[in-house]
Amino acid sequence: MKNVLNTAVSALALAMAATVAYAAPVIPPDAGSVVTQTGNENVAEVTQDDVTNGSAITQTGNKHEATVEQNGPDNWSIIEQSGTGTPNVATVTQAGSENESEVYQSGADNEAIVSQSGVAWKSYVEQIGTGGMIKVDQKPGAEEAQSDVFQSASSNNGMTDVIQTGLENKSMITQADYENVANVTQTGTDTMSIINQSGSTAGNGNVANVFQYADGAMSTITQVGNDNIATVTQGTAPIITP
Repeated sequence: MKNVLNTAVSALALAMAATVAYAAPVIPPDAGSVVTQTGNENVAEVTQDDVTNGSAITQTGNKHEATVEQNGPDNWSIIEQSGTGTPNVATVTQAGSENESEVYQSGADNEAIVSQSGVAWKSYVEQIGTGGMIKVDQKPGAEEAQSDVFQSASSNNGMTDVIQTGLENKSMITQADYENVANVTQTGTDTMSIINQSGSTAGNGNVANVFQYADGAMSTITQVGNDNIATVTQGTAPIITP
């Protein structure tokens, strides 16, 4: 799975020329678990506790649910959900070092939740469709943390939350339609956040909020359309109360 996400980052760099279809993810040959489901109301649950965990889930049809829990070093997970039913739900929890997660969803009301703890995390989420929700939570202690989110054309009314706590945080978000919301919270050192939003119909109205509390913070926001809102706060760590 190593370096698989590099192709995702390259795709994200071209996201402003967004299409409504993604390239099928590449399944590495070392997958410890491979699940393929076709039909309606599919449910897949994978739990792995070992070294070099690999999980690949492909669901085609309606109303998918996929849950992956991995504990140990060198974990990777790929979830691909496609269909016309609502909603598609993907949940990934990874604990250990060098974790990598990829989630690809097409359809309406998609939900992707990724939680990673350990060191050297990478997360990529791509959604095509309306009403998508993405939450990426990368917990304290990470070096080389990275989160990439791509909500493609026709992905309006999307909501994305990225929380990164630790060292060397990075986040890239592209939302290529209207009435999307992106929230990024970063705490640590050497942080970076880049958000690109675009709007073509329905009044546009994209919202981007970036909160960075670290030395070396950098933020770049690009919004196209009408009635957009951008908020950037850098410095001054929040007060944590019990």
